[in-house]
Amino acid sequence: MKNGKHAYLIIAHNNFYILEELIKLLDDTRSDIYIHIDKKVKNFNFYKFKEIPKK
Repeated sequence: MKNGKHAYLIIAHNNFYILEELIKLLDDTRSDIYIHIDKKVKNFNFYKFKEIPKK
């Protein structure tokens, strides 16, 4: 499939520095990234991660 798209579902509850790097690596116009953060997490900055993808 030449113009295929990929969807990534990432479930995270800690190690958010790794999540940030993963988002940067997956950032592509052909990719959709969905992230689920565990409900118990208190220190997740949604707005910071929302701004990471540039494409």
